[in-house]
Amino acid sequence: TDRKPLGSFDRLFEEIGTKYKVGDFQAIFLASDDAGIKGRFEQEFGVEKIVSTEKFVPPAKDGRGIHHWSSQHEGEKRAEQIFKDSVVDMWLLSKVNFLFYQGNSSFSRIAKALRPTDAPQVDWNEL
Repeated sequence: TDRKPLGSFDRLFEEIGTKYKVGDFQAIFLASDDAGIKGRFEQEFGVEKIVSTEKFVPPAKDGRGIHHWSSQHEGEKRAEQIFKDSVVDMWLLSKVNFLFYQGNSSFSRIAKALRPTDAPQVDWNEL
């Protein structure tokens, strides 16, 4: 992502472990454009617990957002597909039982805005 998390993943993992014992939840829906992050979640919680949509993930983004990267490297058609995939991920995130969102990310804030105001959620940057 072009918006780097302000919080640590270790703290996020600890918070998830505090709220939910690994055996107590069916799955974690993970929306990320970083293959390394998915690997970290799989290592922490088990491959069978991590659910995500199939999508293109660029090999390296040079600190730029995935949409900017794709339009500069692969053209508008790829950028359009990435946009569509992002909308699906945002909508799915809005439907989870508990949302850990990245408050400095417009992607995360949109998913949060689609949820009922009383739905359980926390900005993991503030943990």
